[in-house]
Amino acid sequence: MSQQSLAPGFFRTVRVLCLLLAVSLALPARAHAYIDPQSGSILFQVFVAAILGAVFTLSRWWASVFRRARALVARVVGR
Repeated sequence: MSQQSLAPGFFRTVRVLCLLLAVSLALPARAHAYIDPQSGSILFQVFVAAILGAVFTLSRWWASVFRRARALVARVVGR
């Protein structure tokens, strides 16, 4: 495979991934991190926002499908 056939940012991406791998290997295995009670609230908010965003997106998509179907039926029937 020639170098020209690869995507333009391929080598940059590989370098960044190698750098991230080196940094992650250099960090200690255990961080002994503290998770405060606010973290659960934030995770809950993210979960609820993702669900509501998906419902909103699907409802908009579904309305668009119905609108196009009605327009197609009206055109075929001749209204």
